[in-house]
Amino acid sequence: TLAQIRAIRDFVKKLCKVGLLTYPEDTRSGKEPNSRIKWSQITMHEVNSEVIKRIIPRDHSCSWVEVVTAQGEERDRRFFCSHSWSETFRDFVSTIERHALEHRVSPADAYWICTFANDQWRIELGIHLSESPFYKALRGA
Repeated sequence: TLAQIRAIRDFVKKLCKVGLLTYPEDTRSGKEPNSRIKWSQITMHEVNSEVIKRIIPRDHSCSWVEVVTAQGEERDRRFFCSHSWSETFRDFVSTIERHALEHRVSPADAYWICTFANDQWRIELGIHLSESPFYKALRGA
């Protein structure tokens, strides 16, 4: 939901501010491994590797949405987001906020964002296109 996107934005921003996020050894960013990740530079790659995958253990994996959504609460996705994992997370969320403002999106309205909707430890794309979580999300948006 828009509220959940805002919550992870605020959480990641705080983690960056206090210096708890550093670039991994296998960074795609070209940044020095183990150097501090700045809020203005963090991408979805680092949000995934340094936040989501550090909070959700591989042995008990699930999607981020499953972690932050109350048990039994389901939302139909209203919007499907296509994006680049290499853009800054700050810019990504700003784009979502602009869309929300222009389209009068309520905090309870759901956006489908692969990083948060898919289990990042077990990406299952299916054998046929119709089994792909992307296909299903597009059909439902």
